[in-house]
Amino acid sequence: MNQFTIIGGGVMGLSLAWRLAKASMHVTLFEKGLCGCEISGKAAGMITPASEIRFGEEKINNLFCYSLNIYDDFVKELLNDSKEDIDYHSHGALTVAIDQDDQLELLRLHEFQKELGLETKLLSREEILSLEPFINPSATLGLFAPKEKCLDNQKLVSALKKAFIHCGGQLYEQSQIDGIEIQNNRVQSIRIKNETLKVQELILTTGIHTQLEGLDLSFPIRPIKGQAFEVAIPVKELPKHPIRLIHRFPVYLVPRSDGRLVIGATSEEKGHDLTVTLGALMDLMYGAWKIYPNCQEYEMLSTWAGLRATAPDHAPILGPTPIEGLHVALGLYRHGILLTPIVSRLMTDWLLKKTMPELLVPFGFSRFKK
Repeated sequence: MNQFTIIGGGVMGLSLAWRLAKASMHVTLFEKGLCGCEISGKAAGMITPASEIRFGEEKINNLFCYSLNIYDDFVKELLNDSKEDIDYHSHGALTVAIDQDDQLELLRLHEFQKELGLETKLLSREEILSLEPFINPSATLGLFAPKEKCLDNQKLVSALKKAFIHCGGQLYEQSQIDGIEIQNNRVQSIRIKNETLKVQELILTTGIHTQLEGLDLSFPIRPIKGQAFEVAIPVKELPKHPIRLIHRFPVYLVPRSDGRLVIGATSEEKGHDLTVTLGALMDLMYGAWKIYPNCQEYEMLSTWAGLRATAPDHAPILGPTPIEGLHVALGLYRHGILLTPIVSRLMTDWLLKKTMPELLVPFGFSRFKK
């Protein structure tokens, strides 16, 4: 019997599987497609808690900060087990304002960040251009977060997959789970094709795909569509930091060391639609041009749309469920890459020790009970 069975091969499922395998557990992971084929492979790879925090999301800030603080160690450990580079950089992140309305919003955000204890610094136009000389010189005010980071999310998926297998994990891609068997309020087995496999502890890291035959439990998860695109950029013009434009033209630019620039992303209530639309790309292109004028000359490489799994309070759902032996790590929304180190560590602690880590308590499934 497998000690731990994980359904879902995105960064969260792979990271949790890797940590459990490193602890000498017997771990099997099933992914219905290829690992990282959904939102994990379509993210930008930003590790930017101060830049990402939004009004009304205060309770998730502790998770953000803990994850940021352990990210360097997480990457070192992953490199040791996978021997794969993930294009990880710790140069900080920059948010800029173009006009007076943007300035007011940026100042408001800065005050909010200070209230939460997040380290950021206001920058003048001259200081912005000294950091990023190809930014629009009309940028009037900047906000620099010196501890923030970025990585290549697709390389992260590849490294986690390799590290998991290196540590003895069993990975099955292209393996759709057809259903779950539950008896006496305890998970018993999973069905795949014509085979029934007994399970001891089952963890769902399935993103937006939370409905499984035999599981009479509803998770309040909905998809939020995000569209983005990627361009090729001369290396001399490549930004050194992730850059965000605030307020009226919300857009981010995230550099890759090989000369690519990821530009995103929309946030749309469109159900499960994955259509890439001209209107969305036009909005993103205009925002990118406002902040980085030279981008109008860059070669378009690819476009895509992904679906972020989102709970009603925009916070993750983590830990046990009312069904014995069934656990979840769902609803990571925009923060999957950022939260991977801390959530996988805390979930591993819970699964091995059965003592709920204090940091996980606010994010339990039970908060949605009426």
